[in-house]
Amino acid sequence: MASGVPDAGPAAKSDSSVPRKTGGRRKLVRPRGKRGGIKNRKGAHAKKIALYHTLEKQIARTSDATERKKLLAQQEQLGGLAAYQDQSTTGSDKLRGGESAKWCVKVLRELVDPQASANTGAKDKTKATTKAATKLSVLDVGAIAGTSYAKWKSWIDATYIDLNPRAPHVHQSDFFSWPTDNAYNLVGLSLVINFVGDLRQRGNMLLHAHNYLVPGGYVYLVLPLACVTNSRYLTHEHLREILDAAGYNIVRQEDSKKLTRWLLQQKATLPKRPADPARPHWDGRVFKKKELIAEKLISEHLVAVFSKSYCPYCRRAKDLIQALNIESSKVGIIELDKDSNGPAIQNYLLEKTGQRTVPNIFINGKHLGGSDDLSNAQSTGELSKLLASL
Repeated sequence: MASGVPDAGPAAKSDSSVPRKTGGRRKLVRPRGKRGGIKNRKGAHAKKIALYHTLEKQIARTSDATERKKLLAQQEQLGGLAAYQDQSTTGSDKLRGGESAKWCVKVLRELVDPQASANTGAKDKTKATTKAATKLSVLDVGAIAGTSYAKWKSWIDATYIDLNPRAPHVHQSDFFSWPTDNAYNLVGLSLVINFVGDLRQRGNMLLHAHNYLVPGGYVYLVLPLACVTNSRYLTHEHLREILDAAGYNIVRQEDSKKLTRWLLQQKATLPKRPADPARPHWDGRVFKKKELIAEKLISEHLVAVFSKSYCPYCRRAKDLIQALNIESSKVGIIELDKDSNGPAIQNYLLEKTGQRTVPNIFINGKHLGGSDDLSNAQSTGELSKLLASL
């Protein structure tokens, strides 16, 4: 049970490789677990991590003491934080540590010493020897084992912190409790913010990172790619807006198969009127779920329709759109009466467009209007021209 590999029964058990005859030749058959079983273990790691994350979010959202106690008990049944970290380090070593840090180091090399980086072999530009007089100081948050920047000790001086460290050189500390006496060139938030269930605390982490930076310092933000590609609440563009509001410029952004990686730099100038004197880098913008849901639908679809399932005008508009034979993946529809965020979304659309009625229709990100507006655009040929130009 600890390995996460289901018992395959007596037939699968073996102490050594067993030669078998196949058409006169002897074939070497490896026991399960030495190669084939690893996929099963990875799947188990991923499921346990996902379940722990889900429980963490539910704990952050509930205000009911009984429900909170129940959710905490479920986390403990999974083994608590220690077990979560075991699954993370065993099932995602490359995600948490070396591979994501390697990308950051490569970009930092290009920024710190472009000439040295250019002269290094194309296969690995992270191996260049820095000419800087002092090392770059890094605060790596959620480090667990504290190995992310170990390969680059010659020019990176890393301090590692974690709630439940697994190595003696990793300091046990919550991010918000770590002393602000020292200033760092970079704060690493790799696969950390997504673990926090409370949305406000996620924003607070971005703002709090300023307290540890030298002027113009960097933040390395890493999230699972699904956070921006498979979320109702977040897209790449929305994340850019959030980071801008939090006081960061985006130096470099890149997606891998599983991660979205962002190297941020503290803005050189503060907002003229900071929303909070204690957090002077924040420009005061607040991002709520209702906005993100609406904007995600609009930005990711050629045609976006905010509808209500019982509305005859909505049905007419949807029938007209269906008759246009637009690829289904390019049409996004939300039935506001069936979505728990429906009233909030409708209020947001009123603020955005001045229209409260449904259907509320957008074409290629631009507000068209309601059912009559759609019909008029079709009858005049404007709709066909708009769609044909895209």
